[in-house]
Amino acid sequence: MWVWITADNGDKWGFEAGAPAQLVRDGFPRSSLKEGTKLAITFHPVRDGRHGGSLTKVAFDDGRVNNGGAIASSPGGPSPPKQ
Repeated sequence: MWVWITADNGDKWGFEAGAPAQLVRDGFPRSSLKEGTKLAITFHPVRDGRHGGSLTKVAFDDGRVNNGGAIASSPGGPSPPKQ
């Protein structure tokens, strides 16, 4: 699964996470990420310096923390969605 966020400075970032079923088992259903949700993200960055990486931890403002279905390798990744 991919998670796309907009940083406070307006930059778009893409993060590869685990499979949807794994995320749900880890208590991280799709409904936990809604537009406007404030997050602190820890990730393994892509090697070429683009804005993205492999998600390792998501911390929500309300104190919840999830490993985002952390995976071992950094993504090559698709392009961000057009808006």
